[in-house]
Parts: sequence; C-alpha cells; structure tokens
Amino acid sequence: MPFFQGEQEAEMQKEVLKEPTYVEELLTLFRSNLGKEELLEKISDYHESDIADAMEQMTPEERKKLYPLLGEEYIAEILSYTEDAAEYLQERGYEIVTCNYRCRQAEIDIIAKKEEYLIFIEVKYRKNKQCGGSLYAVSHAKQQKISYAARHYIARHNIPLDHPMRFDVLAIDGEEIMHIKN
Repeated sequence: MPFFQGEQEAEMQKEVLKEPTYVEELLTLFRSNLGKEELLEKISDYHESDIADAMEQMTPEERKKLYPLLGEEYIAEILSYTEDAAEYLQERGYEIVTCNYRCRQAEIDIIAKKEEYLIFIEVKYRKNKQCGGSLYAVSHAKQQKISYAARHYIARHNIPLDHPMRFDVLAIDGEEIMHIKN
C-alpha cells in the first residue's frame, strides 16, 4: 500500500511545507527576551532532542544565555543514547542522514541510508529487561506515528514514493543491542 495517493499526496505536501518545525519555534523562544522562569516553562513542553537541535543552530553568544538555564549535564544526557545508536549504525556502514526528525505528531529517531535504501530507525533504550525490554515499547500506536513522520519526511524532502525504504528498530537493553531490520 503506497504512503500517499494522488490528491492526498499533494495535500500532505502543502501542509508539511507550511508547518514550522519545533526547532524553528524553539529558536524563536530562545531569541526572545523572556525571563528565566517563563522561558523554562515554555520549553518544558518540547522534546529534549528539539532543544538540543535548536541549540546547535544558535550562535555562541545565544548559547551562552541558555547554558546556565539548562546545564551542561542536561545537554549531554539529551544527546547520549541517540548518538550512541548513530555511532553503532555508522560502524556497520550506515550513513546517518539526520537524528531526531520531528513533525507535529511524531518523531523518527534516526534516518539513515545504506545501499539504495532510505531507512527510518526507531531507537528504544531500557537500562534492563525488567519491564519487558525495549522491544515492547514499540507498540502499534508508536509504529503508526513513525509511519506518519516518515510520510512527513518524504513529502518535505520530495523523495519519490518508489524509492526503496524500510523501517528498522534498534533495541538497546543495557549493553545488549538488537537491530531488527524491515
């Protein structure tokens, strides 16, 4: 079943291009003259990966304003497990296109390329398998959201629908990593 069909594809393309990204919204907030409490309250609704992505796009002077608010340890924690997963994939021949791609309703942890495939990768991390492990966190609802985010990415980047694509899961339980392809 194709992602889009005819008019649905064209309509999604129009909507996607109008939609501001979370990073753009955060940059606007960071560059405003909000006080510390008000700024912290407003950014608390955003995903940590978006906060980190926005900070990467800021000038050094702009970042200086935020480090005292967020703390260096917090920033390091935001990036750690996705960076570890990206490094793991790169060691196995994957080219990382982007990490933490977000749209209004969903997020994809990693988008990568290998051979002819564009691969949408969900990364799940658990310290241990006590509560069923990381694979159990990829529910049907989560799969639907990942699919939506993939359609968003495809539309926003004008990727032909016949381009080879697949969905993978990288399940990390403590030190154990399981890569489930397709």
